[in-house]
Amino acid sequence: MTDSTGRTARENEQRLWDDWADRYDSSFLGAVDPAPTVAGLAELAGSGPVLELGVGTGRIAVPLAETGVHVDGLDFSEAMAAKLRSKAAGLPLSVLVGDMTELDAVDRYSLVIAVHSALTLLQTQEEQLRCVRNAARALLPGGRLAVSAQHPQVFVRRLRGKELKIRDMSDDHLAVSATVVDPARQTVTFQDVRFGRDGLTFMPSHVRWIWPSELDLMARMAGLERVYHGEDWTGGTVTPRSFEFVSVYRKPLPDETDRAGTAEGPVEQRA
Repeated sequence: MTDSTGRTARENEQRLWDDWADRYDSSFLGAVDPAPTVAGLAELAGSGPVLELGVGTGRIAVPLAETGVHVDGLDFSEAMAAKLRSKAAGLPLSVLVGDMTELDAVDRYSLVIAVHSALTLLQTQEEQLRCVRNAARALLPGGRLAVSAQHPQVFVRRLRGKELKIRDMSDDHLAVSATVVDPARQTVTFQDVRFGRDGLTFMPSHVRWIWPSELDLMARMAGLERVYHGEDWTGGTVTPRSFEFVSVYRKPLPDETDRAGTAEGPVEQRA
């Protein structure tokens, strides 16, 4: 489906993240300390290689590659990929431009990662499921898929529909964010608005959140089994106050009983 400009929804999302590329690292989206995530992923990766889906400007991929493991970073924004290439010199880090819903790799990686809500940037359940299935195919037998994302309770319990928040302010600058939550569609529309002497800037983004149980079912449909679930990379238990969840899934070895299942059909959404 196209809009009035003739662009598809995916093309509009690609254009959106191209616009974010120059501002991402200095925004609140790029301000999260990567160290705990990198430490957890390095332990899972072993000798690699690793594929990061939605790699962006390399907030995770760069320090992970600095541990010595080879990382392939996939992003569908050429502008984001260009930013990452400028950081990748001398590192075991390859930058790939492409759509994670169309990934075509088989038995290649010891670890595939979609962290910091990368999977939720896909706008439909069908796209998210297709991505999980692609990731499963890309894993070596015994390999792992690691996903981290904001817990949906952040949106459905705390924001309660709409929120306007001041993020930064100075004598010549004001940054605010507006958030609209649609619980029925599991979507969040976000707008980062910056007022300054150089004018007004709008930086939107969109997510479709995934319930942990929903992700578990997607993984089972892709032939994976869950081996870890927590609120962080160190074993913290998910609680009603958890901001994020981390789930890790394993691709069974050929001689193992298929405990993950290969169910077909739509995913039943569960809290």
